[in-house]
Amino acid sequence: MSGIAGLLRLDGGPVDAAALRRMAGALAGRGPDAQGAWAEGGAGLAHCAFWTTPEARRESQPHRDAGAALALVFDGRLDNREELIRQLASAGCPPRDDTDAEIVLRSYQHWGEGCAARLLGDFAFAIRDGRQGRLFCARDIFGARPLYYHHRPGQLFAFASAPAALFAGAALERRLNEARVADFLVSELEGVDKTSTFHAGVLRLPPAHTLTVGPSGLSLRRYWQPQPGPELRLASDREYEEAFLEPFTQAVACRLRGGDAVASMLSGGMDSSSIVGVARRLRQAAGGPPLRTYSVLTRDAAGCKETRAILDMLALDGLDGVTLGAAQLPDILPELSQQTWQLEEPYDFHMIVPRSLYILARRQGVRVMLDGIDGDSVLSEGNHLARLLQQGRLLTAWRDARGQRRFYEGGPSAAVQLLQAMRSACAPDWLRQTLRPWRHRRRWQAALAGSLIRPEFAATIGLRERLETLYGGARPGQPPGREGEIAATMDHAYIVCGIERYARVAAAAGVESRHPFLDRRVVEFCMRLPDAQRFRGGWPKHILRRAMAGFLPQTVCWRYGKEHLGEYFTAAYAKLAYPEIRQILQRAGDELAQFVEMDKTGRSLHNFEASGDQEAFWRLYGAAHLGNWLQQYWQAHQESA
Repeated sequence: MSGIAGLLRLDGGPVDAAALRRMAGALAGRGPDAQGAWAEGGAGLAHCAFWTTPEARRESQPHRDAGAALALVFDGRLDNREELIRQLASAGCPPRDDTDAEIVLRSYQHWGEGCAARLLGDFAFAIRDGRQGRLFCARDIFGARPLYYHHRPGQLFAFASAPAALFAGAALERRLNEARVADFLVSELEGVDKTSTFHAGVLRLPPAHTLTVGPSGLSLRRYWQPQPGPELRLASDREYEEAFLEPFTQAVACRLRGGDAVASMLSGGMDSSSIVGVARRLRQAAGGPPLRTYSVLTRDAAGCKETRAILDMLALDGLDGVTLGAAQLPDILPELSQQTWQLEEPYDFHMIVPRSLYILARRQGVRVMLDGIDGDSVLSEGNHLARLLQQGRLLTAWRDARGQRRFYEGGPSAAVQLLQAMRSACAPDWLRQTLRPWRHRRRWQAALAGSLIRPEFAATIGLRERLETLYGGARPGQPPGREGEIAATMDHAYIVCGIERYARVAAAAGVESRHPFLDRRVVEFCMRLPDAQRFRGGWPKHILRRAMAGFLPQTVCWRYGKEHLGEYFTAAYAKLAYPEIRQILQRAGDELAQFVEMDKTGRSLHNFEASGDQEAFWRLYGAAHLGNWLQQYWQAHQESA
């Protein structure tokens, strides 16, 4: 996690060095270790460093090769460094040192705009190519590192790690993108696309894309997309387990780069536990210190499976477990509250548990935090019951349905699951098309009923059309083939939104988040797995559970249910934070009234005060966060006018 920014004058004028300094100042929280800036003619770059790898301490950015007329700013971590160094050396373009910035610069020098496809890791970077008269930007395949931009054709292009830097240096007027406010109020619309922001004229560079801009214009190019390919056919379960462990171990090892300042979340679920199990083994093999982990616990271990699983993990040697319970909340509440009302985007209010753990970790010297995002998508079984029915494997489908009910300890019966799968597998296209308008209408009605959005605002902003955009990509209910479903899952904007939220709230606490399950090698391997390796006998992530034998306690690998301690922790937080939330709702009423149905807000206040209703709390907390954010937005608008 560092901060990068830059300006490119498209009108032939010089870059204002003071504007670059202002952009760097706006990113100072992302890079407290060092700052640098470079300007030449109509181009300028700025960098704020946060050192999280050994090589980063030797970098000086912006990184330049004056002879080649190249200058680069890089925020990221390369995971295939040795491979790239070998390839570049054999091609006669050897890096001058082993820093990530130098390797990326030489990769561009040798492969040009095709370089991004060859890089593994998390990154966002920009390169000024003086000979070509252009700026080249790229972002990693899932968007682990942010990159925002503003383009005024024929005048200016600006980019930065956060919108605040664009407003600081690009002479950009603050204008609210009201469609994104509607997206926030109707929560599923967060994933309507990969480019929207709350600011008119500011876009996100989509993950897995490059951007090239110069006097002739701006172009985007996608350099990677999920392509499952043919199923992987191996002779035995053991061969699948060994094949999975190879890229997964590589993914964890790469993300341990950073020494003692690297820690991991530990929730007790399979994803974070698997990362901790492998990381612990790698640390022990290297003779390193115990791996520090961060968890939320309840007081009642006997009554909470998640807490028991965490405690079983922490009984392993080689771990240094740090736990947080509701009783400790008052200690971090002042910092958590201050951070809450200064978050970069309204969406980030959800992240109470990770924000609390990031704050605690940073106090203890942690700079990097591993987590289990997004193992659920990478190993999703999807609509596997429908595929089993289509293949005529009725007995297997019945066993999986019964097992699924047993695993989740409730839910639809096996018969109901199979009826739903049969409807999905067998419904003709004409019926799906006939039902489509009805489905859209029902979603529209549910969005109005289930949110605080003001109906008049929803109609003005085109909420129904945005919902159709979100859900219109695939025909409802149709079970795509295995490859199509996996590709759609891994390409959905929800993954990007989740990663971006984790990155923002981690950065706000001064921590860098890393996600081993979203390593490109892991993703590309798992996309080829047969359904039976993903789900078997009711057990999701079957291959992961088997592969972790010897790494994790069996009580963790093969426990039923999927609990999440967020609700427990949120309930405790709600009691402490509610007075401030109510105060903010009263203060920000005018800003909210044009977007929010205030009568509903009043009813939610009543419901929470009367019964502690958690759904009511989330509505109120979200509305308060939006109101506070809008007040800050309009205050900044007035100050810049």
